[in-house]
Amino acid sequence: MPYAQALLDINEIHARQLAALKPGELSSGRAGSSEEATRDLEGKLKPFVEQKYQEGQAEMDAFAKATDSGANKNKVRELAADIRKRLDSTTATTVPFIDAAAPASPTPVSPNIPASATLSPSAKDNAPTPTATPR
Repeated sequence: MPYAQALLDINEIHARQLAALKPGELSSGRAGSSEEATRDLEGKLKPFVEQKYQEGQAEMDAFAKATDSGANKNKVRELAADIRKRLDSTTATTVPFIDAAAPASPTPVSPNIPASATLSPSAKDNAPTPTATPR
């Protein structure tokens, strides 16, 4: 278990580093049409993504080699502790999730729903449809 957790922690470190990139640090696609711009962007991002993947994979490969794929429990504990310290010192960045399939709402829906508003399973079938509350 500590071996697998260390591998997950390495992945998380690299994911946090990617999430911390500023918009200007990534390429943009430019062309005469949206299809051409998409191809341009894909051509620029593919090498970047491959490089980042290789960096993470190289670290995991080095960890596997140093620990004999987890067989050396003492080395796993030692290296996993160092990896965990790095993870703890790497800022977790919140990346907004945009659901492209969801229709845009003209007015925001209020997230302030009182706890007493929960419905029993049978009441959910007869519940009125919620409406947006302007802020």
